[in-house]
Amino acid sequence: MSDREAEIESLSIPEKEKQNVKELMALMEKSANDLQHRIVLEIVGGAVTKEWPRKDIDLACHIVDLGDVEGEHPLERSNRFFSVLEDIVHDAVEKSGGFAIVNTTHPYVDHQQGGEDIMEHNGSIIVKPIPKGTPIEVINNV
Repeated sequence: MSDREAEIESLSIPEKEKQNVKELMALMEKSANDLQHRIVLEIVGGAVTKEWPRKDIDLACHIVDLGDVEGEHPLERSNRFFSVLEDIVHDAVEKSGGFAIVNTTHPYVDHQQGGEDIMEHNGSIIVKPIPKGTPIEVINNV
């Protein structure tokens, strides 16, 4: 059993939800590869630490091959990574037939903190299994 399979099996979520997560992760990895990107996916948040049921399952995605750009503003960086994440998720969902995108939140800065370089949200895409299942929030992990 791979580390990923062990990680998913250790979650205290229903088997059907585990299958949905495994399927989406495999689809995203294939799409990333097809689009010539490398990604690392990790289940995070309440699905790992809290009792079921949960409103969603958080899946952090880091695009490994996108490096730093000197002098790049944090919002520009988040948007650059998010643009690629959107391409990957859209491609994965399009190929699957078993998932639908239900919400997209683009990156934005935290104006409450008084600075233009503090990110409040790096962006996420909520994907819902069809016909039913717990939504999976794919988080842009910059």
